[in-house]
Amino acid sequence: MWCSRAAAVALVLLVGACGFRPLFGTINDEAVTTELSTIKIEPIADRGGQQLHNELLDRLNPEGRAQIGSYRLHVELREASQGYAIDKAEFATRSSYRLNATYTLYEPYGDKALYTGRLFAVSSYNILRSEYATLIAQQDARDRAVEQIANDIRVGLALYFTKRRDDKAPVP
Repeated sequence: MWCSRAAAVALVLLVGACGFRPLFGTINDEAVTTELSTIKIEPIADRGGQQLHNELLDRLNPEGRAQIGSYRLHVELREASQGYAIDKAEFATRSSYRLNATYTLYEPYGDKALYTGRLFAVSSYNILRSEYATLIAQQDARDRAVEQIANDIRVGLALYFTKRRDDKAPVP
């Protein structure tokens, strides 16, 4: 019993010493959170872009707008829907909504691109007899895809700032 506890403690110390960090979870690094809060999000076209802009504002800087002289984030979105699950009358009964995003982080003073990422999210929804119900289902699929893209952009930017900070740290 004592031996297994000692082995578990040794494993935790060993993993912690090699720089292991969990990939998923909250970002508790104050320096990275501060960097994220200085990002100014440029306007994004269309309704999905407006939703993504608002979701990113909530995730990157929940306290308010970015500071003057901040980084700039440019995002481009492409939306597509494709019907599948064809019934006997050859009508689609299910559809897939795909949202592709390309984002670029620019330096605070200039047009130099610091980081670029490409993401996609896919959500499915039912095509119903009621046009209104189908429209609501499609909007819900878009909402889910936008939330996923916003979360993924935040994680990508946090990883960029963490790596940049670690690269600048002095080597012992």
